[in-house]
Amino acid sequence: MEELNLYMKRCGFNVGNHYLEHNASRQMVISLAEVIQTNARKEIFLTNSFVSLSLDESTDNSNESKLCIIIRYCEEFQVRERYFAITKLNNGLAETIFSKAWDLISNDVLLSNKLISVLGDNANTLQGEFGGVIAKFKHKLPYLKEGRCIAHINNLIVKNFVEKIPEIEKFKKFIYKMVQYFAASPQKKPLL
Repeated sequence: MEELNLYMKRCGFNVGNHYLEHNASRQMVISLAEVIQTNARKEIFLTNSFVSLSLDESTDNSNESKLCIIIRYCEEFQVRERYFAITKLNNGLAETIFSKAWDLISNDVLLSNKLISVLGDNANTLQGEFGGVIAKFKHKLPYLKEGRCIAHINNLIVKNFVEKIPEIEKFKKFIYKMVQYFAASPQKKPLL
C-alpha cells in the first residue's frame, strides 16, 4: 500500500481525497500498474530466477488492439506468473507488437538479462517463422527459446473438430444407409 500511495502522490493525488478529475481513474490504474511491475521486478531480483515472457495480442470490445505481457519465473521450485503490462497498440501487426514489447523489456535491464524464452499463441503474427514477433525477439537475442500456448493449441484442435462435424454426420448417414441396403438385400454379399 505504501508504494501505491507514493505513486499516487507522484501523480499529484493526495491520499484520502476524492478523485473527481476526468483522468483520476486512469492515473490510479497507471499507479497500480507501476506497483505491480515494481513488485514483480523485486521478486525476480530476490529469487535470482530466469524469466519467460508470454505475449498475447487481442482486440477488445472497443475494437482497440491490446498487448498483454505476462512474466513467468521460478521461486523455490514453484512457477510464479505475474502480469507485467497491458498496453494499447496502434494495430495488431507483428512489427507493432514487437516494438512495444521490446521497448518494455529492453529498457528493463533486470528482465532483459534474465530473459530465456518467449511464448505466444499460434497466430502467425506471433509465431511466423520470419516476420513473427517471436522470430524478431530471437533475431535480437538468438539464445531465446520459443514456446506455444497449449491451451490455444487445444482450442484450435477442438475448433477444427467441431467444423468437421457436418462432414462426419454425412459420413455416418452414408454408412447407415449402406448397412440398411445390404441388410435388406436378399443375397448378402461381402463388401470386398
